[in-house]
Amino acid sequence: MPKQSAIPTPRFNLKAHSSNTEDTLIVMVYRYQIPSTEKKVRLVYSTGEKVQPRYWKKKAYKAIVPKNHKEYSKMNDRLSDLAKLAKAIYEDYDYGEISVSDFKDELDYRSERKKRPVPEVEETHKPFMRFIDDYIEERINKENSKRGTWKMFRTTANHLKKYAKDKGKVLDYEDFDYNFLNDFENWLYKAPRRHSTNYASKVLSVVRQFLHAATRAGYNQNMTFSQRGYSIDKIKIRKEVLSFDELRTLYDLDLSKNPRLNRVRDLFLIGAYSGLRFSDFTRIRPDHIIVEDGIEMIHIFTQKTDTEVYIPLLPELRSILRRNGNSSPKTISNQKMNVYLKELFEYAGFDEDGSEDSGDDLFEGFDDFDNYQ
Repeated sequence: MPKQSAIPTPRFNLKAHSSNTEDTLIVMVYRYQIPSTEKKVRLVYSTGEKVQPRYWKKKAYKAIVPKNHKEYSKMNDRLSDLAKLAKAIYEDYDYGEISVSDFKDELDYRSERKKRPVPEVEETHKPFMRFIDDYIEERINKENSKRGTWKMFRTTANHLKKYAKDKGKVLDYEDFDYNFLNDFENWLYKAPRRHSTNYASKVLSVVRQFLHAATRAGYNQNMTFSQRGYSIDKIKIRKEVLSFDELRTLYDLDLSKNPRLNRVRDLFLIGAYSGLRFSDFTRIRPDHIIVEDGIEMIHIFTQKTDTEVYIPLLPELRSILRRNGNSSPKTISNQKMNVYLKELFEYAGFDEDGSEDSGDDLFEGFDDFDNYQ
């Protein structure tokens, strides 16, 4: 599981402005970002603690302890413990891969405000692979389900099934130890898969999410996956940004005798001139092109975040789309795109460093995760 530079810090605020002598409820506010959706969320959680506003230190997020309220000292300790609990949950759930409602439930369970529900006896031994199939189906049917998220889950499940088939075994909860971690990582790197380290890190983070869900449901008792070190560290990739002159060089290339590179060039430039993700710029169709106030633009809802965007057409982008029937060329996999881009950049005469850094992980990410199967 890739580590972030810092875990968000919980804040404690008074719920309402009251008179200085009136006991007022303290709430915990926790802001974090859900990695798979890049959505920033805000959790507000009642601490159950009360304090007189005149004794509350806003910037310190705790109470001062006067002689007539020595109990505030223990209250401050309880607030500190709650903050540590929130940070632990954030870290345990792959650094924020948890909804606000589930986060609140987990706070209730760990602080013993509520008893964690236990599944019916007949369901306590649901096999792992059957559990993740049911879990994915449940996520698909959620009202706010994101296609990019459940496609990511399906792809990871397929990896696990193929790995189990290759090893001639049926994966179950007790198999997820450090031996599995090392062997599964190597399996992802080997032919015919040849996935990158960062991709393997993403896959394992989803496996951990499956195991977290199975643990919450009461099926899994093996907690090895939650230990520090049960992860694949990401490699920082230096991203090169092409200048407009370099983009123009690609645009002017005569690739009429190389249809494959011609298609890759057009796809790449559509992405560069539109600023859209791979999963969005590869599905542009004539009905996405509109005219408003005399300005021609792309109107599309992004797959990953379901955001409505309007993108004015630069002349180069308009020209590329028109020569492809106001559509993106037939798409290829994200992985092949990266390979062909290196060839394209070499053909264009770009230096070796630029071609490598611009190509290797240019489109790698969960927004088109299923293309790596």
